[in-house]
Amino acid sequence: MSRALARLAVVVASVLAASPAFAQSSPADPLNSLESVSYADGPTALRFNPAELSVRYPSEFALSFVDRRFANDAMFGALEANGFRLALGGAANQPMSFQLGLGGGADAGRAGLMATWVPGEHSGHAVDWRFGLLSRPTPWLSLGGVADHLGQPRTANGLLVRDYTLGVGVRPLAWASERATRWARA
Repeated sequence: MSRALARLAVVVASVLAASPAFAQSSPADPLNSLESVSYADGPTALRFNPAELSVRYPSEFALSFVDRRFANDAMFGALEANGFRLALGGAANQPMSFQLGLGGGADAGRAGLMATWVPGEHSGHAVDWRFGLLSRPTPWLSLGGVADHLGQPRTANGLLVRDYTLGVGVRPLAWASERATRWARA
């Protein structure tokens, strides 16, 4: 009974962590958007948590175009390899933002740090720092946390206030890993 109760607590915690009150992103930074800090897959993982750099693939290259409904369209490109990341992105008719990231560790505990050069308050660029932690202690559970805007820089959009995001990722099919593997091969 206690095992079922623990699973229920994890599911409730993941629903709370996924709610907008717990997971927000800064509209001032065109390179980041709302997504899970505990589980992201593919070439955009570092956009959400610097600790996720090269978790699944040793090197990645991604180009994205975002057709926004109520804002300028944006483009984003990133090159990741061996725990390093270089990225460039921005919205149409606005200065570009640059990113440089470093991440590493094992599944039990990873850490990452990222610097983003965003347009400054008056001219030039301001450096915005982001730090992330990620842990995947079991195949069915991911825990993540990100501290955004560590230096609270003044950008063209104003002061970026320090922000903390926590997330829980639950993959229930991993509880029955033999069946999940069989279904994945079918």
